[in-house]
Amino acid sequence: MFRRLPESVIPRLLDELNRRKDVINFGPGVPDFPMPEYLRNFSYEPGVERYGPVGGYPEVREIVADYAGTEDAILTTGATEGILLVLLALEEGRVDVRPPEYLGYRGAVELAGKKVEVSPLVLYSSPNNPTGRLKYIRGEVTVVDETYREFVYEGEHRVPRDAIRVGSFSKSLCIPGFRLGYVAGPEDIISRLREYQMYTSLHPTVVSQRIVYRALEERDSFREHVREMVERFKRRRDLIYRLIDKEYGPYLPEGAYYFLLKTPGDMSGLDFAIKAMDNGVFVVPGEEFGAPGTFRLSYALPEEKIEEGIEKLNGMVV
Repeated sequence: MFRRLPESVIPRLLDELNRRKDVINFGPGVPDFPMPEYLRNFSYEPGVERYGPVGGYPEVREIVADYAGTEDAILTTGATEGILLVLLALEEGRVDVRPPEYLGYRGAVELAGKKVEVSPLVLYSSPNNPTGRLKYIRGEVTVVDETYREFVYEGEHRVPRDAIRVGSFSKSLCIPGFRLGYVAGPEDIISRLREYQMYTSLHPTVVSQRIVYRALEERDSFREHVREMVERFKRRRDLIYRLIDKEYGPYLPEGAYYFLLKTPGDMSGLDFAIKAMDNGVFVVPGEEFGAPGTFRLSYALPEEKIEEGIEKLNGMVV
């Protein structure tokens, strides 16, 4: 009766994580920092409970397009809706997703009635989730998920000039619960996406739009907030690289806040994640990202927890 989507083991692992109170969690995909102070004092304003225009308020779309460096933008319920809208709107029936890549892409491709195959339509993330690497791919049609664009330690986040850019403010503003993302690009493409959004979410919440508008209007405060996070993440990245056993194949990610590391021996990512849980550490198996024999390690947790968790992981190497 219902179509099946790609299965994920993460819900089962998270259920087990929630049953245990002594596990160090290297899984989070969101910064462990609070929402910026200057955005916390928003209050009720008349109209926030009403419908807004499809695609978002014009002034918010304009400031987001300026932030993305594009002609136009549509506001979406997180980057997830943005990716799905793009895939629904584009006629090409195949999508080139080159692993390792964010685990949600394959589900979105199937929801859109398409197949993951070599194609002129390329979808990728940069900085990459799960590797933290900077990527640059150009297809005939290129869709770049730049959710982690603010988290770059070395190198430069580059995007093909004619790419469709998808992003989110969940990470950069530490507000995943507000669900505010965007698709940015040429005006004709954005206009078409608004037609599709009319039949999905209409628009993201008005409160979220107003928060992001204020964040980008006060650009200096936004930049300072990001700078402080990036400095702390870089210290954590360097700490893990210095402490973790070389058997795991550590490297220095250029961005985001993830490592994609090798499992010891011939162990699968899932088997390693289960064993790690038994040793008091939560990691995400690499099979979720199309990368067997690996696991993702997030450094969105305090340094003292990182040190304790790495000690446990090093104890698993024979």
